[in-house]
Amino acid sequence: MWDGMEDPFFGNLGLITNQIKPTRELPALYEKAFEGLGEVYFTECSFKRGPGGIPTTAASECGTLLNEKLTDIYGKVDPDAISRVRVLSSIKRKYYYDLEFPRKNHSNALFSYRFAAVCSLLHHRRKVADIQTKAIRNDPRLIELVDNATMESYDNETEAIKLIVEMKDGTSYEQECDYLFMDEMPGKELLLEKFWDQFDAFGKLPRSVGEKILECTDKIETLSDMRELTGLLVL
Repeated sequence: MWDGMEDPFFGNLGLITNQIKPTRELPALYEKAFEGLGEVYFTECSFKRGPGGIPTTAASECGTLLNEKLTDIYGKVDPDAISRVRVLSSIKRKYYYDLEFPRKNHSNALFSYRFAAVCSLLHHRRKVADIQTKAIRNDPRLIELVDNATMESYDNETEAIKLIVEMKDGTSYEQECDYLFMDEMPGKELLLEKFWDQFDAFGKLPRSVGEKILECTDKIETLSDMRELTGLLVL
């Protein structure tokens, strides 16, 4: 049995044990394999809030904010009350995901500004479960609004997306967002929300396993055996 988690270098079938035999000479720069071993490094990076290509994050956030605004005004977001959805981007970003929605499937949804904006407009958040092919095809009003949405450009030197929702009562509402807000480091609440979104969409493990994963993650630096965590991640 591979015990690399316990000893990745000298354990049974470990990196060194398996590759370097007693009769062989040590390879050149052998010591480099151990240089810096045990040192701790930290880094920071952008955090993608939901599923989809990174630039679609701004379109999705516009939809979320307009969902909240329409809910405050009308009590809910009624797709039948919406006459048209317009998505606008600077030329700089417009052609990244300026895609129509012909296939109505998961991969088509991941890389479409129009889908990202409309999905969040109707569902508040673009969750993993919302972008699965079956869920999309079971939501005809979502498909209709995406198909009828327009993709336009506007004079804007930033990375922003603008979303305009025109209502059948003659009013219109708009929101502008820059996807670079992902550079803001998330709090624990947002991290947990994303974890449970993906865990629940997977749907093959009981919630108690998810809770155990989080418990192990909170004490990951003190686990005596990483298999205590990795063993939870498989069926």
